[in-house]
Amino acid sequence: MSFSVPRSDSSGGVGDFENSDAARNIHSLVRYGVVEEADYLKKVLRVRIGRKEDPGGSILTGWIPFMADRALNLGSATWDPPEVGENVTLLCPSGEINEAIVLNGARYGTLGIPPVAIPRGTVHRRQFADGTFLEYDRLHSRLRAFFLITGTTLEYDQLNQKLFLDVKGDIEIKATGNIKITAEGDMELKANRIDLNP
Repeated sequence: MSFSVPRSDSSGGVGDFENSDAARNIHSLVRYGVVEEADYLKKVLRVRIGRKEDPGGSILTGWIPFMADRALNLGSATWDPPEVGENVTLLCPSGEINEAIVLNGARYGTLGIPPVAIPRGTVHRRQFADGTFLEYDRLHSRLRAFFLITGTTLEYDQLNQKLFLDVKGDIEIKATGNIKITAEGDMELKANRIDLNP
C-alpha cells in the first residue's frame, strides 16, 4: 500500500495531511456564535460565527436545531429557545458546522457579570429580559420571585417557616369550592374598610 503524503514516524503511519485534517476537525468541534435568525415553528436557528467586520470574515450557518432541556420523551418538557442576538454554543460533530446542534448559553467570560449579587454554587437564578427573576438559595432554603416592573415580591424562607408576599396592586382569590383559613396563632386584618357578604 502506498501513501500520497509522507508518513510520520511519530503518528503510527498517518500522514501530515491526515494529521492536519484531524486537527481542524477537533478544533471545530465546539464553536461560539450569535443567533441571527430563528424559525420557532420548525425549531431551527441560523447562527453567525465571528463578526462581519472581522478581517477574516464570519460564517452564517444553515438552519440547525437547538437543544431542549427536556424533550417530552417521558412527559416532561421545557420551552425556552435561544433568541435572536443571544450568545450560543455550537456542538459540531466531526467539525461539520451545518451538522451542528445549538446549545443554550456561552462562556460567562463573554457575557459579563452573573445576575446575582454574590455568585455562589448554591444559588440557582433565572432572570428574564424585563428584569423579573426567580431564585432559589439552597444554602439558606429560600425561594424568591421578584417582578421588576411592579416591584412585587414573593419570598418563602423554609428555615424560618415564613412566607412573605408584597403585592403592588390588587389580590383576587376565586374558588369553585370552599375556602378555609386556619391559624394556630393570632390573625390580624387591617384595611381602610372590610366588607362581609357585600
